[in-house]
Amino acid sequence: MSYFLKNSRMKIFLHKKEEIYSFVMSRKQPEGGFSFAETTPATLEDTYYALQLIYEMHMNYNDKKTDQFLLSIDRKSLMVKHLFQLAHLRKIFNTRIPYLDEAIQRYSFDKINDSESLYYASKLASIIGDNKITQSLKRMVSEARPTDVLLSKICWKTIALSKLRINLNEKVVARKIRKFQGCDGGFSFREKGAPSFIEETCLAIDALMELHQKPKDIPACEYFVDLCRANNGGYGRQSTTVPTLDSTYKAIITLKNLMKMRKW
Repeated sequence: MSYFLKNSRMKIFLHKKEEIYSFVMSRKQPEGGFSFAETTPATLEDTYYALQLIYEMHMNYNDKKTDQFLLSIDRKSLMVKHLFQLAHLRKIFNTRIPYLDEAIQRYSFDKINDSESLYYASKLASIIGDNKITQSLKRMVSEARPTDVLLSKICWKTIALSKLRINLNEKVVARKIRKFQGCDGGFSFREKGAPSFIEETCLAIDALMELHQKPKDIPACEYFVDLCRANNGGYGRQSTTVPTLDSTYKAIITLKNLMKMRKW
């Protein structure tokens, strides 16, 4: 069973997971996939986040329609992010996805030229244990120190370099990431003057975890995440935005990572 530690800044307790599960299931569509909103079509990405939430909360779920939905995905439109999501689902749920290995083999990893794709490709290589992909990605990394001005690019590259086992100056990079934490406790895409969002906050905490470092203010970060929670059990990007599966998953993962950091 999955338990959430109690503290003054965290209102996500064991008895709340039923509300989160209810929110997740409210996004399920008749064909078995999950969607951004109750009235929108199911997507692979939303289905991934829904199943990940179910997994993180150790809730039982078994639906052949969902398996069929994953099998019906348009293989020609798969990006490296989708390959990672499918591989991750296959690993944790032991789901049979016959076309996945061939899709991975056909993907041009040697043509990746952006930080986000490098991030997903490195995570994919780690999951499936493919050394060829790892070596291909290593040849494309031009520097071992993320220097971008946008938080997302810094974190994507930091996590990728960590997954690829390329040495980083952990303290220097962590110091750079900490500068993006705002007065509300969350992280923004730029250092100064930009609003905080749950996706940047999740990414920053994930990168700091890879570096074995902490944010400058853990309680404030927990407080920001808690403010993003809606009455229906889901989470939005901010306190005033519509809750989504994506944001809900990132909120839960952020809280769990912050709990681990408290023990360091």
